[in-house]
Amino acid sequence: MTHFLDRDDRKSVMKLLAKDSIRRLRRLHRFQGNPGTWVWIGVGDAELLFDEYRRKGAKIRHPPTNYQWAYEMQIEDLDGNVLRFGSDPKEDQPLGEWFDMYGRSWTRSHDGVSTQSEL
Repeated sequence: MTHFLDRDDRKSVMKLLAKDSIRRLRRLHRFQGNPGTWVWIGVGDAELLFDEYRRKGAKIRHPPTNYQWAYEMQIEDLDGNVLRFGSDPKEDQPLGEWFDMYGRSWTRSHDGVSTQSEL
């Protein structure tokens, strides 16, 4: 659904722009989007990318781990967004634990049931 600004809203925005009020514009923008967004990106080799990010000091949320859908790692950017990079799953490795958005660990049993791991 597309929302348009009414006449009064447009005047308010133009007034802010005309005054070059960065502080006020930031207040408007703080409601745009939410921190903690997750993005999944397919890559050719997650392990190679992991080594590069580790060397450069990136915040590693979860190292490369084998899952049914991908061999995947999680990197957290400076804004708290989680970048999930994954390549083809490794057939010769067991499936690993998964960390959700709250940092809770989950494991999947052989019968396909996911359970939260004990802390």
